[in-house]
Amino acid sequence: MEAWSRIAKNGLDFWICNPLLEHCGAEALFTTRKGGTSIGPWDSLNVSAKTGDRVADVNANLQALMTALSIDPGSVRGV
Repeated sequence: MEAWSRIAKNGLDFWICNPLLEHCGAEALFTTRKGGTSIGPWDSLNVSAKTGDRVADVNANLQALMTALSIDPGSVRGV
């Protein structure tokens, strides 16, 4: 099994780490910038409201990511 799997879904690209944290029941995910709604220096898939990006764009990006992953937003913790 590969350590990382690249997923392209709903116009988004992201990488999921398969076995790294499996033993403790967690998964790791890294996104690319492709497929979001943010503009300017946050173009396009910014998922942090702490950068100066518009909150509405960040929320739309997070919703798109959660939809692509088919997961409940309440079950996710960003670091």
